[in-house]
Amino acid sequence: MGVSALVSPSFSYLVHQLPSSNKYTLSLKVGPLCFLCLYLPPSLSCSYLMSILSSLPIYPNTILCGDFNARLGDITGNSV
Repeated sequence: MGVSALVSPSFSYLVHQLPSSNKYTLSLKVGPLCFLCLYLPPSLSCSYLMSILSSLPIYPNTILCGDFNARLGDITGNSV
């Protein structure tokens, strides 16, 4: 389980990995952009999931992407 990023050797920007506060997030700085890549498995409790999301450093030029395993509750019949 984890998050990874594949970068072509011919990519013209430097890619720097930034520190991450949890094992579900990969943070990358690419030029002026910051990418926060997440994998949030369905086994995470809602309270832990919310603590992960609230701890993310969101700034201008931040792109949030990943597998969030959406919890849509009554809309789709999901339950935690």
